[in-house]
Amino acid sequence: MTKNTATTPDFDYEMFDESLANAECDSCASEVQAFLCGMLVAGADQKDMKWLNHLSDYANDGRLLPTPTFVIVQKVFEWTASLLEQDFTTPVLLPDDGYPAVDQMEAIAAWCEGFLSGFGLLFGGHIVNSREMSESLTDLTEITRLELEAEDNEETQEALLTVIEHVKVAVQTIYCETKPLARTSVEEMTPVSKTIH
Repeated sequence: MTKNTATTPDFDYEMFDESLANAECDSCASEVQAFLCGMLVAGADQKDMKWLNHLSDYANDGRLLPTPTFVIVQKVFEWTASLLEQDFTTPVLLPDDGYPAVDQMEAIAAWCEGFLSGFGLLFGGHIVNSREMSESLTDLTEITRLELEAEDNEETQEALLTVIEHVKVAVQTIYCETKPLARTSVEEMTPVSKTIH
């Protein structure tokens, strides 16, 4: 499994995951990055820090993120937004093929779970009228239930890459379908005030 290279970040999966663990967050790096991606696809405003409040509620039981973790989270958010908007690419942060196949599959499932949670949080008030979007959301939901028994071999890696590409296509489909509606959803959100310590 390869890392995203369209925009080279100054962080990696392991660094981000360790920072989240040090902050006692309940979610792994893949799930958190996907949660951010889901909110962005649903229309989250990059200049409005409400996205951080939602992330704290989702991954950290509402507790404020410590500054070192916040710094990385902000970089992940900006990197994700850049790939989505400038390169029209689905940013997927996952462990590489140096990790056991089971860990990689768990991360993919967690990514889909995080995306659906972040997307649903901001877009949940809208009715999905698009068949393509509905199918894509269903596909991502099914991937969250992936069978986690796998051997570390070439065939498994090829299967993992296929699933990842399917995830990327599904997210792009959702992104294209939601762009006209997403801004309305964001404008209806209730402001929340929090600070970083």
